Amino acid sequence: MSLTQQQLHNAFVAPGHIPEEVFASICAQSEAEHISIEEALIAQAPLKSSDLGRGLADAYGVPFSMLGEQSISLETLSFIPESVARAQQTVFYDIQKDQALVATSHPDNHAFLNTLSQKTARPVSIRYALPAEIEVALHGYQGDLAERFAHITENGDTDDKDQHTQQGIDLVNLLLRSAFDAGSSDIHIEPFSEGGVVRFRIDGLLKIVTRHSKAVHEKIVARLKILSGLRTDEHAAPQDGRFSFDAGGGRTFDLRVSLAPITDGENLVLRILRRDVHTVTLEEIGLSEEHQALLRAMVQKSHGMVLTVGPTGAGKTTTLYTLLKTISTEERNIMTIEDPVEYNIDFVQQIQVNQAKDVRFDTGLRTIVRQDPDVILVGEIRDQETAKIAVNAAMTGHLLLSTLHTNDAATTFPRLAEMGIEAFLVASSVNVVVAQRLMRKLCDSCRKSATLDQTSVEALKLSPMIHKELVAQSGKEDVTDILLYESSGCSVCNNLGYRGRIGVFEVLQVTDTIRSLILKGASAYEIDATAQAEGMRSMSSDGVTKILAGISSLDELLRVVHT
Repeated sequence: MSLTQQQLHNAFVAPGHIPEEVFASICAQSEAEHISIEEALIAQAPLKSSDLGRGLADAYGVPFSMLGEQSISLETLSFIPESVARAQQTVFYDIQKDQALVATSHPDNHAFLNTLSQKTARPVSIRYALPAEIEVALHGYQGDLAERFAHITENGDTDDKDQHTQQGIDLVNLLLRSAFDAGSSDIHIEPFSEGGVVRFRIDGLLKIVTRHSKAVHEKIVARLKILSGLRTDEHAAPQDGRFSFDAGGGRTFDLRVSLAPITDGENLVLRILRRDVHTVTLEEIGLSEEHQALLRAMVQKSHGMVLTVGPTGAGKTTTLYTLLKTISTEERNIMTIEDPVEYNIDFVQQIQVNQAKDVRFDTGLRTIVRQDPDVILVGEIRDQETAKIAVNAAMTGHLLLSTLHTNDAATTFPRLAEMGIEAFLVASSVNVVVAQRLMRKLCDSCRKSATLDQTSVEALKLSPMIHKELVAQSGKEDVTDILLYESSGCSVCNNLGYRGRIGVFEVLQVTDTIRSLILKGASAYEIDATAQAEGMRSMSSDGVTKILAGISSLDELLRVVHT
């Protein structure tokens, strides 16, 4: 069960915590996404985590626990088996002399909660905790990764083939579960002359999680080769593979594997493909209400191009998947050509690039246009031939979505010209361009307010656009008077100070004025200036709005947006 609409209204709207119109949009999202209103409320997060949690706890009629502030031992967690704790979203977090404290995101699950007092031989006191904090607490079942890694390998090298194989299985299982639970996007398994290391990419940055011997590295590589269908007898050539992994507790995900032979051995990089990524909303990826409305209108058009641009790892594909989800219905024929197909989407026919079979972006796109598509997604416009076919498709009654590597929205048009696309074709086919970056979000549990120090003031001098936006949006001429937020570090965010990422966007609509500039061969500078004069918000502007709201820090904005 979940809280009813009336219960949530009483808890948040009646006391004035959430405006009526915001609550209405949450209810609309609930209906559109086929999720409960409570889930939609948590997804939109219109309040600070602590205020949101307290409101939900009040609605359930139980106390609230900021679980992230608790230090929970593995012994305490173990009163409930991990698989059960995950399934029930419930953990023990403190065993006292006269009672046991339990945190759950389902306080109305009375049948299960009533059984818990038997496990500790003392009364149980129920507290509400947000699902995200329950998830962090569940990481405690894994203990310290380096320690668990050492425990598996403590027997060292062995001549027992079965034990050797089992160690490889256990090590890989531990790595994959830990990486997924930590929110990693990639796992790097790297050899060195004396051994190896494993690094997780979390929120865009790499972090060493364990160091090990050469023998352990070889066991990990051997196991991953088997899982991903790579040749185990090949050590001198690059290989690529893919496999799925079931980590238990409903955590099933796919991995794309790239192996490269380097001077010290075989280097592996695993990309984690989360099956729930394409279920995020336009709001959750960081688009403002204004940008959401514009893009929803653009993808309802019957023809033309919608392009997302930015460097590798900027979230372009996620944005396109999220847009596709808004129009994916049984009434439309949506087809994609991708390299690789990362996520499966209902009612979407997806083609995988396969160079060995001569299935490329250009040849795949030619096939798609003969399949009576309404909407086409091309993973990336990499070359002139693909660009020409894409433009032609967009001008002949198809809506086409794709990505391009440019630094900002306005540079898209000169880039297409460089690829040999004539100006009148670009002007006629492109409807909108979304430029984006990803910046890390401050951890809600430990972020702290602060004014700018001298180092930050000096850094701002190198980014005049961000400086200008800070002054304009804050209304304060002296930037040292502006109250921002900075990272701190706690158990919830693994002492990183950041947790999750959010997009920073600029959305350039091709208006009649912009179209005229494209036809005249105007520079990116001229197009950008005109677009901003017509109301386009730059990435600097969007980013400053987010740091003033405490979503991220100035350091992060300066790192990802250089203006």
